Amino acid sequence: MSRRLRALGILTLPDPYSAEPPPPDGFDDADWFAYPTLTKAVPNAWAREVVGGNLALESAFVAAARELEAAGAAAITAHCGYAVAFQKAVRDAVNIPVACSSLLQLPLLRSMLPAHGKIGLLCFDADRFSRNHLRWAGLDTESLPPMAVAGIQGTVSWRNWISEQTTTDWVALERDVMGAARRLWNEHPDITHWLLECTGFPRFRFHIKAEFGRPVFDWVTLCNHLMESSVARSV
Repeated sequence: MSRRLRALGILTLPDPYSAEPPPPDGFDDADWFAYPTLTKAVPNAWAREVVGGNLALESAFVAAARELEAAGAAAITAHCGYAVAFQKAVRDAVNIPVACSSLLQLPLLRSMLPAHGKIGLLCFDADRFSRNHLRWAGLDTESLPPMAVAGIQGTVSWRNWISEQTTTDWVALERDVMGAARRLWNEHPDITHWLLECTGFPRFRFHIKAEFGRPVFDWVTLCNHLMESSVARSV
């Protein structure tokens, strides 16, 4: 018998949620989403490959997305903001809504910025962030909004996640993310909107809101918007 589903399909990477030690409360997808999720691992899509811009993974992302659609997903996203590189290919390969990266919210944030405002973008690896990511996210790279970018590259958390043998020090992750946010704020106190690229950062949106008093957009806000517009499917 078929059943009605309104599930979010997630293209997953080998990530800290399946690594030891397990994440504390507030890190798991089930803690973030008020709807079911379906996951499909993308073969060989290690963080170092996706963050490093390995476009040869495109066919693997497309194949995994088609499997999620066939399994009944109502919409599709991905477990890495740098998967924005595969947004167009995945979008064109399926017949359900696709939003692979929180970076797709950048055009919205540009339209929301006041004259004095600036976007504060926190990335997993700011050294790897490029104009290509902005273009894939739908921005005109010849007319970019005021933006300040920082990441956690070089930290304990970055080294743990970029490794093939993924591990996580959850205390260190909070220290590394909030440290990057504080440095960026000290350098750019005119930040009016925050955007978190990494799918491992949403738990800290509450910390960032409380400390800096500015709105925060991330993977969860993207997925909630995506799912609010989706249609339940039969499988």
